[in-house]
Amino acid sequence: MIILIRKHCNLLYFRKHLNQKIKIFITIVPNGTGGGVVKLLEKVGVNYSVITLGEGTGAKFVPNLVADNKKQIIFSFVRESYTDAVKAVLKERFSVSKASNGISFSIPLTSVMGVS
Repeated sequence: MIILIRKHCNLLYFRKHLNQKIKIFITIVPNGTGGGVVKLLEKVGVNYSVITLGEGTGAKFVPNLVADNKKQIIFSFVRESYTDAVKAVLKERFSVSKASNGISFSIPLTSVMGVS
């Protein structure tokens, strides 16, 4: 009997969450700040993020630019119902100071559906 109830609970969970569309949020921040951004996203409900290294192109176009071109690129997979909360958290994070700058945008994944 207990096993049947557990299976029933899991079935209800999957019915509720299975058909939600997923968006990918791509966030670019200065090197060393990606971990903090991921922690903020986890508080909102983002379950999966990947951080990769990147390099800016500013120094190539402005020769005397003394800036660190190293960036971290965060790929976060978000349920469509959480996108407003993620946008609000990132907007607040980027407006704290000039040092907490970054850019973020989202792309809908139209051919992927599932539980995130």
